[in-house]
Amino acid sequence: MLLALSAAVPAPAQFREVAAPDHLAPQQVVNLFATWDGRYACDGLFVDLPEGWALRRVRLLRNGYVPEPARTHRLAEGVNRYVVLPDRALRTTYDVVLQVQAGAAPGPARWRVTPFTRAPNEPASRIEEQTDLQLEGAVRVVVPESPSENRVLSFERAARRPLWLRRQALPELSPRAPHTIEFWMRTTGLDEVILSAWDGDEQRPYPFEFMIGPDGRLYFYRGRPGRHQAMTTHRPVADGRWHHVALTHDPDAGWTRLYLDGAAADSLYEAAPPPVPMPAVVGLGGRPQEDREETTASALRYTGLLDEVRFWPEVRPAAVLRETMRRPLGTTRPATPSDPRRLTLGFEEPVPADVLVQPAAGLRRVPSDLAFYQPVRRVQAVPEDGAVIVTWTSADPRTTAFFVERSVDGTAFDVIAEVEAGTGGEAGEDAGRFVYRDADVDGPVAYYRVRQRFEGGAERTSSIVKVGLGAAEVAVRPAPAVHLSAYPNPFNPVTTIAYEVEEGQHVQITVTNLAGQQVAQLVDAYREPGRYQVVFDGADLPSGPYLVRVRTATGSTTHKIMLAK
Repeated sequence: MLLALSAAVPAPAQFREVAAPDHLAPQQVVNLFATWDGRYACDGLFVDLPEGWALRRVRLLRNGYVPEPARTHRLAEGVNRYVVLPDRALRTTYDVVLQVQAGAAPGPARWRVTPFTRAPNEPASRIEEQTDLQLEGAVRVVVPESPSENRVLSFERAARRPLWLRRQALPELSPRAPHTIEFWMRTTGLDEVILSAWDGDEQRPYPFEFMIGPDGRLYFYRGRPGRHQAMTTHRPVADGRWHHVALTHDPDAGWTRLYLDGAAADSLYEAAPPPVPMPAVVGLGGRPQEDREETTASALRYTGLLDEVRFWPEVRPAAVLRETMRRPLGTTRPATPSDPRRLTLGFEEPVPADVLVQPAAGLRRVPSDLAFYQPVRRVQAVPEDGAVIVTWTSADPRTTAFFVERSVDGTAFDVIAEVEAGTGGEAGEDAGRFVYRDADVDGPVAYYRVRQRFEGGAERTSSIVKVGLGAAEVAVRPAPAVHLSAYPNPFNPVTTIAYEVEEGQHVQITVTNLAGQQVAQLVDAYREPGRYQVVFDGADLPSGPYLVRVRTATGSTTHKIMLAK
């Protein structure tokens, strides 16, 4: 079911802003956020919801962070109107958080929040609605598509404890070391800790904590006794939608940056970050502390979904974050137990036991509507009457365009054509099939690849196919049904080779230098359909370009990587 919120159009002085999700499942719980600017006083709020919907909770925050007690009740049966009565009149700025549960009926509907006033010592029935100051929104509920094959980790209140990650499984994440932290999240929880290296002891320094504040915004903290530093997003994240969060820390430049959904949200500058040691345990879904009555660990636990949690020992540029945020990396273990370099958790499979302090208890991996970009498949190039016919298939509806690129050496590529995403076949075997005819090719050999652009500007490039253009015009066999990529690239000295197998077959992956000499064999085994990863360590190799080559019974393809020491 999809909730499409139209732009709310309030009168000149009252609710300044509104945030609400645009996706909603049947009977899903979401938060609606608004800000009362305080230029006019009001004694309470009426909340009108579509039939079948329910108001579950209301939170009023004076000046954005001080909770204001309020009573909420439904006015009468048959009328889906609720009244919110704060203990005092709203005479200053208030953040208003309405937690609602949608009904099951599809179709258009409207919701409305109306402030009211009442004269002192007058009966409650003598209420004046300030309809010129009300906030309105339009919604449409539609039946959803089936969940994607992607699995995510579900944190529920009944879970016995957060996921505790071993220090040895993580890269160095202290203020003195460059690093990047990424994750996808979806929640409606407030005052909850998502990821933390702090046990809550005010006398103990800590390098990071990600938390959802009482206003639904994401907060990042780091601190030492007597001083806490913070960054925050400008809009709420606890709205029931999926959001991508990233943090980069560059100790040499002094900057720590927070990103939300690929866009810069906040930053901190500290010329000389102090030494803050990494704790032995990092908590995913809460703080790394034992639950005791005198602590608030249980109350601060995260309730929601997480996916693609990534820890990098490097500062990943904003452009790279945007490009790779919707590419699934799955679960990648450290390069070696004694020399961890990065850790990613994709939750398609259980979290490896050697990453955890103790087995996860009460956490579930569940199907999700978080869909990652699907790559182009079956890229082929075949000579025909002096030209080359390039074909490929794509099933991702978020693709906006394809760029066909050609090279004479397999290294430097030029764009030769842009193909609109809506020009593929629509039925039968031609569904999602695209064709481009390159009539300007010359030389004995040509290399082709297809660059795919998605909504929002993210891009993904296919593997390379090679075609021979001799007198007999004999084409090299099409690329195997294996898709290859490397992250990071350039790298120093470790990169993760991710590959996806479409059909069960024997797969061989090797790494060669430009002279054709093999420097590593990464895979030589039968693989069932699915996504896989393997680590390539170039610590003993000189800087420069290398070629990752995958061979199967149906063909071969090559991916260039760059070792930059």
